[in-house]
Amino acid sequence: MLATQRQLDNLTKMRCKEIITDEEYTKERNILTKQIAHLHQQLNEIDDRINNWLELTEKTFDFAQNARNAFINGGVETKKSILLAIGSSFVIDNGKLEITPNELLEPIAKGYKELEAEYFRLEPEKRFDNYEENRD
Repeated sequence: MLATQRQLDNLTKMRCKEIITDEEYTKERNILTKQIAHLHQQLNEIDDRINNWLELTEKTFDFAQNARNAFINGGVETKKSILLAIGSSFVIDNGKLEITPNELLEPIAKGYKELEAEYFRLEPEKRFDNYEENRD
């Protein structure tokens, strides 16, 4: 976009120095102005996509973080909406509910074991051998 704006600036300078005619200036200015408007539109669309993606990501992580607690403490409608959000094709087999997971949640399920291992690796060891020394 900066290059197009620079072209427009140079075009104006060329007209001021009478290097080009009014017709040439107007024609080229209209072309460059349309290009700049198009580039602004593309930037706005990219901003909107980024904002939508960020909002969806935040909602997904909030859901993943709070769904268990909401399911345990929520009513029937809350439980139903949580189940519908995490998957489909609900089947009870030998008293166990089997769900086909929502494809958006599969990366979380696939990466959970590695993430959990990393989390526990970073947890400090619980050591009580010097409790009396550090108590104060």
